[in-house]
Amino acid sequence: MSKSLAALAILVSTGLASPAFASTTNEIQVTALVSPHGLNLATTEGQKRLKQRVASASRRICVTNTRDLGLRLKEQQCYQNALNSADVQVAALVEKAVRAKT
Repeated sequence: MSKSLAALAILVSTGLASPAFASTTNEIQVTALVSPHGLNLATTEGQKRLKQRVASASRRICVTNTRDLGLRLKEQQCYQNALNSADVQVAALVEKAVRAKT
């Protein structure tokens, strides 16, 4: 596996107001870096582990474990947006790894 693989960035608008500015309606954009380091993305197992890393980073970005139903819906939307934003990047990394293997 090439060591030149860069970390993928998950960029999402959380749709959640910052606790410091809870009275505002401004959304916060958050980026999480997810590294494929140590994974063989040419294998199903490596791809699965990268997706797990992406899901974990997405949860860290979006989930606050609030009891407020409105915020929980926004958290769910944020989580799904984060996963969607990473899909294209993950696919590109996998494609590059598979091509390098052949």
